[in-house]
Amino acid sequence: MQSPVRVLALTLMLLLGRAAVYAQERPHDPWVFYAVIEGGPTHAVVIALHEELWVIYDFSESTLFRAFNGRIDISDPTWPNRYSGTAYMERVPAPTWRVFAGGEEIEARVVYRGHRFEQEYVRLMYSVILANGDEMRVSEIVDVLERPNESLALIRLIEIADVPEGVELMLTLPRGSAVSRIDSTVPIEVYQGHAAAKLLSNGGSIITTYF
Repeated sequence: MQSPVRVLALTLMLLLGRAAVYAQERPHDPWVFYAVIEGGPTHAVVIALHEELWVIYDFSESTLFRAFNGRIDISDPTWPNRYSGTAYMERVPAPTWRVFAGGEEIEARVVYRGHRFEQEYVRLMYSVILANGDEMRVSEIVDVLERPNESLALIRLIEIADVPEGVELMLTLPRGSAVSRIDSTVPIEVYQGHAAAKLLSNGGSIITTYF
């Protein structure tokens, strides 16, 4: 059963020029929970966006680990939690967050700062900390885009604040054979063999991946 269109979905529709955005009831209660994934991250946040689209974030590395059509079994109180289903896309073997200054990649570490609920959404929060102690604040809202007679898409709204002058942040994108196309409000380029989005400094970037 479809719920009313959410405020963020309307915003995304306007920004991306979509004909229609339909929001689904979340398929699991709770729809956001921590887990230890069998054969995967030992520190994970699972988000059940849609009956056919769940995502796993590895918060030890502040990265999207997997988007999939399946389930995470949390009925058994013992860990690890069992995963079943088919992956749409997965993390690539490269740093997720890459920081550049003066055109050169510089050292930085990323720290997961938790998540919070905002109306019908969840916002993940990170800090990107430079070697000199400067700290950039990054947050991400993730949701599903569904349109009649079309496949599902994963929408990621990434916002960055407190970016020092001359510093740029790139996000390495997951990949998978099920990905049909990627739309983005920011440039996507190939860096060291992997697709990466050049995120908007002190603003928001929207990346939509179709399956």
